[in-house]
Amino acid sequence: MSIVIDAIGARFRLTVTDNGRGMRADYAKQGAKTISVGVGIPAMRARLEQIGGSLDIHSDPATQLSGTILRAVFPHGLTTNKHGRRKATGFGRAQAGTH
Repeated sequence: MSIVIDAIGARFRLTVTDNGRGMRADYAKQGAKTISVGVGIPAMRARLEQIGGSLDIHSDPATQLSGTILRAVFPHGLTTNKHGRRKATGFGRAQAGTH
């Protein structure tokens, strides 16, 4: 398993990669319809879209041990001041106080 977080402009990108058996395309896109408790793929995607982000999942269960790649992109609300120091603004600061 690999977890990578990088900054792209005003966004963070979280990439999680594994080498497991993969998941069906319909599950990766919509989530399991039979699971009604917990935070699933549709809920994660909806929350990211609400804040201007996105969630993409790529997987191919037809190839054994093909794995899954999950990419979540979201705004970070950080700016750099004239001294090169980062500070939270807008979304980032508002969210920090609510969680």
